[in-house]
Parts: sequence; C-alpha cells; structure tokens
Amino acid sequence: MSDFVAQSRFLAGIASPDIQSMLARATPRRFPPNSVVTHQGAPATELFLITKGRARHFATTPDGQKILLHWLTQGEIFGGATLLAEPSTFRVSTETVKGASVLVWNRLTIRALAERHPRLMENALWTASDYIDWLLA
Repeated sequence: MSDFVAQSRFLAGIASPDIQSMLARATPRRFPPNSVVTHQGAPATELFLITKGRARHFATTPDGQKILLHWLTQGEIFGGATLLAEPSTFRVSTETVKGASVLVWNRLTIRALAERHPRLMENALWTASDYIDWLLA
C-alpha cells in the first residue's frame, strides 16, 4: 500500500480491498503551492485526502487577518463537514504548502462510502476530536 494509506487515520482499520475500492471512487487532483483549496464559509461539497505534500488550515477574521490553525500532512483529510448528514459549510480555509496531490470525493460519493463502511465515519470523528485536542493545547 502507498505511504499515505499507511499514515491515514481516516482509512485505519479498513480492509485493503475495501480501501482500494474507495480510492478508485476518488478523483486525483494536484494543487500548486499556496492554492486555497477550501474556503471558510463555502458549501462543504468535497472531502480531500492528502496523498503527497502538505497543507494548512487557517481562519480569516472579520478584519481580514489570516490565523494559522493546523498543519496537515500526507494521509490526513480535510473537508470533513462534507460527511455531515445535512449540507454544511467549511469551517476554515485550507491551502497547500509547496503544492499537494490529493484524492477528492464529492459529497454523494463519500457519504455512500461511509454508509457502506461505518469505520470511515468513526475515523473522521477521531480526526475531528484530534483537531479539537490540538486547538485546546
């Protein structure tokens, strides 16, 4: 398996054939350095898994100040609000650092996969919990 799969908490505990099937349903995309991939407040319509490179979450204050929140590395996901039952928005913006390759699932596809493989939703909740722990620290 690829390094990003081994490092991904999102895919942890899922059988290899199931992972391969899930990855086949994603669209690979490449973003150059400093590309804003998700925008704070925009509809959450896609979930991203970093396969190569790095990204970072940031928030923009009402006066336009950019606040760095969290670094993301290979194997991590962003756009988790896409998994919510009700349509939602991205809570923060995410931008690439030095460019990144990602796998992207649209909302309909990732929700169907999560229904078929409940461990995905459990893993996404762990990821959200990790982010809260990090912010509290």
